[in-house]
Amino acid sequence: MRLTSLGLHNFRNIKDSTFIIGENLTVFIGDNAKGKTNCIEAVFFLVHGTGFRETKEEELVLFGDKASAYVEGVFTDASGKISCKVGLVRYELGYKKSFFINKTKKQLRQYKQEPRGVVLFAPEHIEMLTGSPNKRRSYFDKLLSQFDYQYKKNLDAYERAMRRRNKILENFEDARKLQDEISYWNEVCTQSAAYATMVRQNYCDFLNKNQSIDSRKFRIEYLKNEFNQNQIEKYEDLELKTRRTMFGPQKDDFQIFLTQKKDKQEENVQKFGSRSEQRLALMWLKLGEIRYFQEVSKFDPILLLDDVFSEFDSTNKELILDLVKQYQTIASTTDLEIVNLAKKHKIPSEVIRL
Repeated sequence: MRLTSLGLHNFRNIKDSTFIIGENLTVFIGDNAKGKTNCIEAVFFLVHGTGFRETKEEELVLFGDKASAYVEGVFTDASGKISCKVGLVRYELGYKKSFFINKTKKQLRQYKQEPRGVVLFAPEHIEMLTGSPNKRRSYFDKLLSQFDYQYKKNLDAYERAMRRRNKILENFEDARKLQDEISYWNEVCTQSAAYATMVRQNYCDFLNKNQSIDSRKFRIEYLKNEFNQNQIEKYEDLELKTRRTMFGPQKDDFQIFLTQKKDKQEENVQKFGSRSEQRLALMWLKLGEIRYFQEVSKFDPILLLDDVFSEFDSTNKELILDLVKQYQTIASTTDLEIVNLAKKHKIPSEVIRL
């Protein structure tokens, strides 16, 4: 499934624009604040119904024009064309989204069942390696929720039950009666957490099936923090003191290791890796994301490259260009480096200047 056209109305800083998207590589080029990343985000929004930068939906709407906004596009494959549209309309309490396929309104779940998808490369993704465990959990949760509705459903159920559980812990007066009040939420947490833990472990196992990249070997380790009866008993006294849930998948973490060539010893990339090694580890994760997408969805994703060439070294640039040869790619940049390298590798490209 390939994207052939992209239309934006009141999206971010773009009032009205329509772009023809090339079959191989399309590059949005321009100075900072011209809307290059907004065009990349518009493709992401068209596929997922959400952006990748906003904290509030109103941030997606052109400032000063709060009535409505939309992104629309046409996808093609061997069976024909599919037109898609995601709109944002203002109402009293905020914004309401609407989804259309071939001008027929759909629910979000129906809309996302159509065979199209993207894999995003963005400079800020390096924070997933160098930042807090929450950034890593967030990355995996967003990724896995794309493919497994039950994962998202169980994760939401766990978070709701944990909030109720915390409220009981915060307000209990008689420790002897606490178990009667909290037992139901323990059961809900146990069941929903078990599914989330299983899916996270399965994805890590999938990543570890393909450990090599550029003659380096990476491995991811899932530091799971399960919610079960053993943990309930283990942390009972501590929870009485802290009045908070002290265990569960909200405390999970992931560690990535690199095996060095010389001594064959593993190095924790997050803690001890160089900037170059961390970027290569990120590339390994993204390659795994592409493979997973292909295995689960049975079709190729569109690659979105948001100004990544300024961040990557020559090794990673070559790896990216190898991907650009294989997948439809839409990139943003402030210079022509990626275009020139594409010409060198005989990759057809279209340039859109903003």
